[in-house]
Amino acid sequence: MPARNARAPCPALSALNIDGVLLNDTFGPVIHHFVVSRGGTYSAELERSIFSQPQHVAGRLLSAAVGGGMTGEEALAAYFEDRAAYLARHPVTITPGTRDLLLRLRGAGLRTVCYGGLGKDHFDRHLGRYAELFDGPGYVCTNDIRPGLKEITEDVFGLRPGQALFVDDVARVAEVARRAGMVEEVAERIRKDGGRAVAVPGDVTLRADMEHAVAMAVARFGRLDCAFNNAGYASAGTVLHELPDDVFDRTMDVNLRGVWNCLRAQIPAMLPGGAGSVVNTSSVAGVRATSASAPYVAAKHAVIGLTRAAAAEYGERGIRVNALVVGSTDTEMMDGILSTGPSAGAGFGGKAIQQRLADPTEIARAAAWLCSDASSFTTGSALAVDGGRTAK
Repeated sequence: MPARNARAPCPALSALNIDGVLLNDTFGPVIHHFVVSRGGTYSAELERSIFSQPQHVAGRLLSAAVGGGMTGEEALAAYFEDRAAYLARHPVTITPGTRDLLLRLRGAGLRTVCYGGLGKDHFDRHLGRYAELFDGPGYVCTNDIRPGLKEITEDVFGLRPGQALFVDDVARVAEVARRAGMVEEVAERIRKDGGRAVAVPGDVTLRADMEHAVAMAVARFGRLDCAFNNAGYASAGTVLHELPDDVFDRTMDVNLRGVWNCLRAQIPAMLPGGAGSVVNTSSVAGVRATSASAPYVAAKHAVIGLTRAAAAEYGERGIRVNALVVGSTDTEMMDGILSTGPSAGAGFGGKAIQQRLADPTEIARAAAWLCSDASSFTTGSALAVDGGRTAK
């Protein structure tokens, strides 16, 4: 398992989002107006969920945000009408310092490319004067390939994910870009150790991303034998009635819907072979209330329920499904919780019999055992890997 501070490949490309980075943001304010003026409730999480989506998906999300009284197509049309009115009062402008930024990036030896969800005419109209400062096609429309990281990095420029630096005002794209480099780094280590690996970055909250990941695995290796669904998002230190809705939504989307999306992609790939093993990461919070937030406790309880239901439904068809009841582990997610303050981190690690956090490799070994034939008579279980936390 790679060290957490292992060095990533040096960037060779800087990909810059057009709206909100090189141009002023003329989308966020319109989303806010669209939702609020139609009686919906705006939140930063809602805006992030709409940004960096294909337009037909964004239309459905906009419709849902205002009560679903219009179709996705109608909502999208109304949104662009609102945007046209907004642009009449607030024209598109180039972000101050854009030319200097591009020159500095190129001076540092990086190739540069611009990307965004609108057509190339949007780039030509507003940034055409700087066209000579961009490489390759200059601009890549990502509407049909959201978020477009693989396509821009690998297909257009022939680079590895870790060699591209994405500059975007939407955290989801930047996060996937960062993860792409980390995933590729792990895959490269596996290859160097004599194994076979393909890196497929994605977002577990998006069903299409999980279907793509499974399809890539099957295309490369011929079949899917096992899967470990380990993505997570956690918070702590805030009581239930004070937690904002966006934290609840994010917690459920990653921890529960993420497992749901993974299972729906993985199980159909295993069924033709009549065998397979899936491991889902739950938590001590999946069997009792802990120091984690209430939504996290609820989501991890649900993961165990989903695991047992899947095990019962597919056991006769040769597919085993198990969950890990994981104790506090020394991961990046735990670092994020502990960084919010002493009250948030209280109770983690110290309540286990072994009085420490788990090393990630200790969790990985348990997952590997459940994935292997060595656990052939184990299904529907919630295996505690918690340093004795649930034994007390």
